[in-house]
Amino acid sequence: MNLCKEGSHEYGIVAYYRYLIYRSLKKEEMKKYWLLKSAICDVKCAINDQASLWMLADILSQEGDVERSYKYINFSWNANKSFSTRIRSWQISPVLGTIDHNYQAQLKKANQRLVFAIICVSLLVLSLGVLAFYVNKQKKYVTIARNELKKTNEQLEELNKKLSATNEMLKTSNDKLNESNGVKEEYIGQFLGACSHYIDKLDKLRLHVNKMVKNREYQELYSMTRSSELKEHELGELYANFDKVFLHLFPDFVEDLNSLLKPEAQIHLTDAAKLPAMVRVFALIRLGIDDSTKIAEFLHYAVNTIYNYRAKLRNGAIGERNEFEKNVKELGTIKGKG
Repeated sequence: MNLCKEGSHEYGIVAYYRYLIYRSLKKEEMKKYWLLKSAICDVKCAINDQASLWMLADILSQEGDVERSYKYINFSWNANKSFSTRIRSWQISPVLGTIDHNYQAQLKKANQRLVFAIICVSLLVLSLGVLAFYVNKQKKYVTIARNELKKTNEQLEELNKKLSATNEMLKTSNDKLNESNGVKEEYIGQFLGACSHYIDKLDKLRLHVNKMVKNREYQELYSMTRSSELKEHELGELYANFDKVFLHLFPDFVEDLNSLLKPEAQIHLTDAAKLPAMVRVFALIRLGIDDSTKIAEFLHYAVNTIYNYRAKLRNGAIGERNEFEKNVKELGTIKGKG
């Protein structure tokens, strides 16, 4: 071996004989090592009369390395076909048959596993389809239940048609506050209390008017009903009630609103418990009431006034003006009830 250049054909022949020596000595690792060295020389030197590579393929096949043994034996068989020696064909054929059989068996197992995997995936897809159908069906049931609940609420609204205009507006506002259970519970509770309070007031007014008519105090009755002071007082109570409930639900609303505005357009409260008219407009928008006509009816303002308030704050927005009211609807989180 000292007389041979490593990597040469002669080196490959010497390495092959060393393989034979170590095979006789039953030294498996050294046997494979020199057989591999010999096979590498044969491949590098483009030797078609190979012995090392197909023997290595046979050893790998016995060890269970079917993939590599199949690759090596095919390479050796193609080289042998180019060399066209009958004895090499006779030597390689049994090894080729055995390796090909093992390879086909392994391929068959792989195909069986693939078929099993395809069946499992198909069953999974089918299960998902059934589940999707079931979920969709349940959604339809939920939609029907919601429609039935809506019809029930509409019937309840019909029973309260004879309430005063202020009570009707408050009722409509509470019906539309469906953003969350917390908002609905809070405002419905306030609405029921206000209804009872206003009914008591109406009854007291009825008794008072009845007494004045009975006593023929027509001039005093005319003077009392002519003044708008009673309306202003009731509106003041309505606004105070609204501000109290809204600030309870959204205590940081004004601060969050200012975060969307430029410094010169920001709003500063003079009374922490009272909302300015402009902020009250956007409080209603935050609750989902964004129709200017309905806001004007609720606050007893002109519709143009509502448009001006909305335009003024949109013009002071930090970001895109058209996105301002959408961002207002997402401000804050509802404060949990104690």
